[in-house]
Amino acid sequence: DKYPLEAYKTNVIGTRNISSVAKILNSYFVFMSSLVVYDFARKNDSDVLEISESSKVNPSTWYGMTKVLAEEEIKNKGIDALVTRLGFIFGHSNKDQYSLISALLSGNHVGFVGDFSKDYLYSEECAEYIKSLIDRRKIGLYNIGSGYSVKVSSILENLGKEYIYDDNGDYIKSFRINIEKLCNEVGFNFGYTFWNHLEKLK
Repeated sequence: DKYPLEAYKTNVIGTRNISSVAKILNSYFVFMSSLVVYDFARKNDSDVLEISESSKVNPSTWYGMTKVLAEEEIKNKGIDALVTRLGFIFGHSNKDQYSLISALLSGNHVGFVGDFSKDYLYSEECAEYIKSLIDRRKIGLYNIGSGYSVKVSSILENLGKEYIYDDNGDYIKSFRINIEKLCNEVGFNFGYTFWNHLEKLK
């Protein structure tokens, strides 16, 4: 959001260019979108919002809007495309500088994080879900997450860390991703593995 023109060129123009080539080659196209395209408004901040593929699209950031526009570019091409909207992915802190979990493990700090319940999916499981969709040559929209949510304060307690929360700046608040469509298509569900992966990373 600090560099709106660069974000537009990368996410929208870049996707337009690559999907145009996919159309010429009659190629299967895979696009990584984001859950930030959805509308996270709710009546009560304490509610855990369930996000499904049918949830309302209404991004709160320019980054989210560029993802919506990129998806439109793909749709307008009329190509066989798999669009995955990713939730909060975490992995090894030396490879991921920006997520809360990696920041806590590496001693860094990221902003705009409130004490809410979030849906976190381990990076290798995310990759396996996407690979399984590709192997089956699925087309259309799929949300990718864990299907569970973990409270940020519980993660901090486990890691023995302190954090200054930004409840007002964190517009996403508490959420979990409905992965019923995803699991039905790939034929498996990793289940609630968050704490096991956190221990491994520690």
